[in-house]
Amino acid sequence: MSRELVERYLGAIDAWNRGDLDGWLNLAADEWHTTGTFPGIEPVYRGREGMRAIWEYLRAPWESARSVQIDVERVEDLGDTVLGLTTLRARGGEGGAETTMKVAYVLTDEGGVLRLRNYLSWDEALRAVGLGE
Repeated sequence: MSRELVERYLGAIDAWNRGDLDGWLNLAADEWHTTGTFPGIEPVYRGREGMRAIWEYLRAPWESARSVQIDVERVEDLGDTVLGLTTLRARGGEGGAETTMKVAYVLTDEGGVLRLRNYLSWDEALRAVGLGE
Protein backbone atom coordinates (compact mmCIF):
# COMPACT_ATOMS: atom_id res chain seq x y z
CA MET A 1 0.00 0.00 0.00
CA SER A 2 2.81 2.43 0.78
CA ARG A 3 4.00 3.17 -2.78
CA GLU A 4 0.38 3.49 -3.91
CA LEU A 5 -0.25 6.00 -1.12
CA VAL A 6 2.81 8.05 -2.11
CA GLU A 7 1.69 8.07 -5.75
CA ARG A 8 -1.81 9.13 -4.74
CA TYR A 9 -0.42 11.96 -2.60
CA LEU A 10 1.87 13.19 -5.39
CA GLY A 11 -0.94 12.87 -7.95
CA ALA A 12 -3.21 15.00 -5.76
CA ILE A 13 -0.50 17.68 -5.46
CA ASP A 14 -0.03 17.62 -9.24
CA ALA A 15 -3.78 18.01 -9.86
CA TRP A 16 -3.88 20.87 -7.31
CA ASN A 17 -1.02 22.65 -9.08
CA ARG A 18 -2.73 22.29 -12.47
CA GLY A 19 -5.98 23.68 -11.06
CA ASP A 20 -7.70 20.38 -11.93
CA LEU A 21 -10.55 20.15 -9.42
CA ASP A 22 -11.99 16.88 -10.78
CA GLY A 23 -8.57 15.23 -10.85
CA TRP A 24 -7.85 16.45 -7.34
CA LEU A 25 -11.21 15.26 -6.03
CA ASN A 26 -10.52 11.78 -7.45
CA LEU A 27 -7.24 11.61 -5.51
CA ALA A 28 -8.00 13.72 -2.43
CA ALA A 29 -8.25 12.22 1.02
CA ASP A 30 -11.56 11.23 2.58
CA GLU A 31 -10.94 13.67 5.43
CA TRP A 32 -8.80 16.79 5.69
CA HIS A 33 -7.88 17.89 9.22
CA THR A 34 -6.77 21.52 9.07
CA THR A 35 -4.55 23.46 11.46
CA GLY A 36 -7.54 25.51 12.60
CA THR A 37 -5.43 28.68 12.58
CA PHE A 38 -7.12 30.55 9.75
CA PRO A 39 -10.48 32.28 10.21
CA GLY A 40 -13.36 30.64 8.39
CA ILE A 41 -11.68 27.27 7.95
CA GLU A 42 -13.38 24.35 9.61
CA PRO A 43 -11.26 21.93 11.67
CA VAL A 44 -12.26 18.94 9.49
CA TYR A 45 -13.62 18.54 5.96
CA ARG A 46 -15.12 15.18 4.97
CA GLY A 47 -16.11 13.52 1.73
CA ARG A 48 -16.20 14.86 -1.79
CA GLU A 49 -18.32 17.90 -0.87
CA GLY A 50 -15.99 18.76 1.99
CA MET A 51 -12.97 18.53 -0.30
CA ARG A 52 -14.71 20.75 -2.85
CA ALA A 53 -15.46 23.31 -0.09
CA ILE A 54 -11.85 23.46 1.12
CA TRP A 55 -10.61 23.70 -2.50
CA GLU A 56 -12.86 26.69 -3.13
CA TYR A 57 -12.08 28.35 0.19
CA LEU A 58 -8.30 28.03 -0.16
CA ARG A 59 -8.24 29.28 -3.75
CA ALA A 60 -10.73 32.18 -3.47
CA PRO A 61 -8.35 34.94 -2.29
CA TRP A 62 -5.69 34.27 -4.92
CA GLU A 63 -5.17 35.64 -8.40
CA SER A 64 -6.14 32.49 -10.31
CA ALA A 65 -6.58 28.75 -9.89
CA ARG A 66 -2.95 28.23 -10.89
CA SER A 67 -1.56 30.96 -8.64
CA VAL A 68 -1.59 28.63 -5.61
CA GLN A 69 1.24 26.15 -6.11
CA ILE A 70 2.62 23.47 -3.82
CA ASP A 71 6.29 22.53 -4.27
CA VAL A 72 7.13 19.17 -2.71
CA GLU A 73 10.49 19.42 -0.95
CA ARG A 74 10.54 15.99 0.71
CA VAL A 75 8.35 12.89 0.79
CA GLU A 76 8.70 10.08 3.32
CA ASP A 77 7.05 6.72 2.69
CA LEU A 78 6.21 5.39 6.16
CA GLY A 79 4.04 2.43 5.18
CA ASP A 80 0.43 3.40 5.85
CA THR A 81 1.54 7.03 6.27
CA VAL A 82 3.06 9.55 3.88
CA LEU A 83 4.82 12.67 5.09
CA GLY A 84 5.07 15.56 2.65
CA LEU A 85 7.14 18.64 3.41
CA THR A 86 6.20 21.39 1.00
CA THR A 87 6.47 25.06 0.19
CA LEU A 88 3.19 26.73 -0.71
CA ARG A 89 3.43 29.72 -3.05
CA ALA A 90 0.49 32.00 -3.77
CA ARG A 91 -0.09 35.32 -5.52
CA GLY A 92 -2.78 37.68 -4.27
CA GLY A 93 -5.70 38.74 -6.46
CA GLU A 94 -5.21 41.41 -9.14
CA GLY A 95 -1.42 41.22 -9.22
CA GLY A 96 -1.02 41.18 -5.44
CA ALA A 97 2.09 40.21 -3.60
CA GLU A 98 3.41 36.68 -3.64
CA THR A 99 3.61 34.81 -0.38
CA THR A 100 5.36 31.57 0.52
CA MET A 101 5.01 29.35 3.53
CA LYS A 102 6.30 25.98 4.67
CA VAL A 103 3.43 23.51 5.01
CA ALA A 104 3.56 19.84 5.93
CA TYR A 105 1.00 17.16 5.16
CA VAL A 106 0.59 13.75 6.77
CA LEU A 107 -1.61 11.35 4.78
CA THR A 108 -2.62 8.20 6.62
CA ASP A 109 -4.60 5.17 5.55
CA GLU A 110 -6.64 4.34 8.64
CA GLY A 111 -8.59 1.20 7.82
CA GLY A 112 -9.34 2.30 4.26
CA VAL A 113 -10.14 5.91 5.24
CA LEU A 114 -7.55 8.38 3.97
CA ARG A 115 -6.97 11.16 6.46
CA LEU A 116 -4.89 14.21 5.61
CA ARG A 117 -3.58 16.37 8.41
CA ASN A 118 -1.71 19.55 7.69
CA TYR A 119 0.80 21.41 9.80
CA LEU A 120 2.24 24.91 9.54
CA SER A 121 5.55 23.64 10.90
CA TRP A 122 7.73 20.98 9.31
CA ASP A 123 9.13 20.17 12.77
CA GLU A 124 5.65 19.56 14.17
CA ALA A 125 4.82 17.17 11.33
CA LEU A 126 8.14 15.35 11.71
CA ARG A 127 7.40 14.88 15.41
CA ALA A 128 3.85 13.70 14.61
CA VAL A 129 5.22 10.81 12.53
CA GLY A 130 8.07 10.00 14.92
CA LEU A 131 10.92 11.46 12.85
CA GLY A 132 11.55 14.63 14.85
CA GLU A 133 12.98 15.44 18.23
